[in-house]
Amino acid sequence: MERDQNEISNKNMESIQEEISMEKETIKEDPIEIYMEGMSLEEKIGQLFIAALNGEMGNEILLKQYQVGGIVLFKKDIQGKQQVQELIDSLQKASKIPLWIAIDEEGGRVSRIGHISEITKEPFKAAYEIGQTEDTHKAYEEAKKMGKILYDLGINMDFAPVADIYNNESNTVIGNRSFGHTKEEVTPMVIAFAKGLKEEGIFPVVKHFPGHGNTYQDSHEQLAYIDKTLQDLEEEELVPFFEATRNGIEGMMVGHLVVSEVDQLPATLSPKWGSYIKEHFDTEELLLITDAMNMGAVVQTKEAGNAAVESFLSGMDIILMPDDLGAAKEAMKKAYEEGRITKDRLDKSVRKILLKKVEQNLLVLE
Repeated sequence: MERDQNEISNKNMESIQEEISMEKETIKEDPIEIYMEGMSLEEKIGQLFIAALNGEMGNEILLKQYQVGGIVLFKKDIQGKQQVQELIDSLQKASKIPLWIAIDEEGGRVSRIGHISEITKEPFKAAYEIGQTEDTHKAYEEAKKMGKILYDLGINMDFAPVADIYNNESNTVIGNRSFGHTKEEVTPMVIAFAKGLKEEGIFPVVKHFPGHGNTYQDSHEQLAYIDKTLQDLEEEELVPFFEATRNGIEGMMVGHLVVSEVDQLPATLSPKWGSYIKEHFDTEELLLITDAMNMGAVVQTKEAGNAAVESFLSGMDIILMPDDLGAAKEAMKKAYEEGRITKDRLDKSVRKILLKKVEQNLLVLE
């Protein structure tokens, strides 16, 4: 009897060891894991940043020294079709790891390329104008048209659509950037618009969680406050974000927005909001991007390095436009060396970023 039990025990142990061996083999054969094993700490941390072009710094320093994961283009960077195509081509060639080339192209008053007739024969429509038609197919078609043009230029990520609900008439920052005044008006339009972008090879990023449409302040200038309970938000402002991500949208921008009931910190720096997002969203798939970290809401209260580390530790994957890129990257490196940022935490975000790039055929692995 004792011998039988030993035999069963030995068989169980052999089975466990075989499973462990198979798991190790699977990990070993994972091309992204293999690729990450060859990355330096500097390269991994660099992937966490999307930066704006800086004439004083120079593109070569930005890409060779800081090794950022992406570049965001603004109107000043875009003078014509050939010019921007050549610019993007030069940026990609200068970067060891393929870049996300991002843009804020919403249509309407937030349009980086709509002013150039050579690129867009007519400006893209504002979200509110589309929303008033109550026709989601129009949102889809407008996004398809936009996506084709962006892709042709070499742009592969769009900080759009706006998922904020314009339900505060005193709000100045959103206005007609929103598809409408209610979740019923906004949600289906956001899903349709994001789908249109995605089908044209553009990575859509819905914004600005947890909703910038019911604030009196503009986070470009200062912290913006949402004077609602979490339950109220879950019943209205958060619905477009929930539904968009449930419908295959894998990028979400988090705003410098304070909900006092949740935290006195803005959502971009708040571990409490990070926990909430982890609980209510599939963060294995969802890429979390901060709103620009050089905005007044952040720089008035936080030094760039601290802001970057706190944002990452709260759960963000990508830090957009830190006020001082060098200080932000050094602070991230120091936090890693001190153990505040663990290898597992760093690798989780880097892996997610690389996986999205592979899925977009930006990064090709053998």
